[in-house]
Amino acid sequence: MDSFTEYDRGEMACQLCYTIVGLEKLKIVHSDLSPANIVIGKYSDTEARCVLIDYDGFHNPNVPKLPGQARMLGTAGYQHPNLIRRIEQGNGADDNLFVENDRFALGVLCFELMTWTTAIADSLPAGQTGFVNENELKKRRLDVPAAAKSVWPEGFKLLEQAVKEPDIRSLPGPEDWLQALNHGRGPDRRDWKTTVLLRIYWQRGNQTSRKEQQLNFKKQDDGHGNLTMVDACLSSITYKYKNNNDRCVNFKLRITLNAPVMRKRDGKLEKLGIRPDEIEVRPGDQILTDGWHLEFQDAPLAQTDKK
Repeated sequence: MDSFTEYDRGEMACQLCYTIVGLEKLKIVHSDLSPANIVIGKYSDTEARCVLIDYDGFHNPNVPKLPGQARMLGTAGYQHPNLIRRIEQGNGADDNLFVENDRFALGVLCFELMTWTTAIADSLPAGQTGFVNENELKKRRLDVPAAAKSVWPEGFKLLEQAVKEPDIRSLPGPEDWLQALNHGRGPDRRDWKTTVLLRIYWQRGNQTSRKEQQLNFKKQDDGHGNLTMVDACLSSITYKYKNNNDRCVNFKLRITLNAPVMRKRDGKLEKLGIRPDEIEVRPGDQILTDGWHLEFQDAPLAQTDKK
């Protein structure tokens, strides 16, 4: 996890939340959200992915149990206190499962995705593999490393709320975690630093090319242009910006390609249509159109890796 940036971590946690949103709509309980059942990694040089796997223990009230199917009730450290008690009392039967059972585990995973480092993990008691202590959970207490709390206090507060919630059906949902993740990744701002770092990919089938361009803003300057400096094919993509006190306060694109345009923001993909009106671009946004993938990052010139 140490190699992932804060932005990467937020992207992966958001992807996991949206997965649970979809499962809940289908009234599916995965039953074992845990580190062993998620795959994380880099899809490209800049895009991190988180995929939920191993649905063999899933539960849906309208789907009969398959022959030989084992239905899990979670992993230690990722179970709500109510679920732990039900299991200890022998009441963990399918009829007592709620869709919301996955919600507590989702919260723990989001917290770990956002805060896990080797140094913090090394501070855990011997034999404890996750940040949450199972024995403390049984007492409705949340015992996690202090260093992790300070990394993402919003997430810790929401997880603490989940531990103390007496009704498992009232646990914070994926939408609550998405909101906390937005707070954890910084304010939803519109302004930029002096330099916009633009990374561009073009992909058709198995063919991929990668280009990178810095757009530098001068103090008290407004500007406009197109992306032909990156590739002649991008003359149909123009940009303009306004500057105030050496900060770009508004950055917009206009795309006249005869192809659908999509914008990815905070893990959510928006369909903007063909030849949309001016597109406002914020730090971290990604624009996808006609095989082109444009990623905009907020990066001061001194911190930008030139390639």
